[in-house]
Amino acid sequence: MVKYKPELKAQIVHEYLSTVQSTNDLSEKYHIGSRQISRWAQRYQLNGPDALKQRRHKRIFTADFKLHVINY
Repeated sequence: MVKYKPELKAQIVHEYLSTVQSTNDLSEKYHIGSRQISRWAQRYQLNGPDALKQRRHKRIFTADFKLHVINY
């Protein structure tokens, strides 16, 4: 179950980035933690609007990839 819909997340992030409201102001307005709003905004800035959508399945990595990461 999704706790917050991607549309709501996008609305809050857009409001945060386009206005002078702080995460604390938005936290009080929407009753969501300010740290959570900060995380959404950061993910949005790094990866765009798709970062706010929930993944449908777990990411699967091959054994070779895992070994490469460990060796790195």
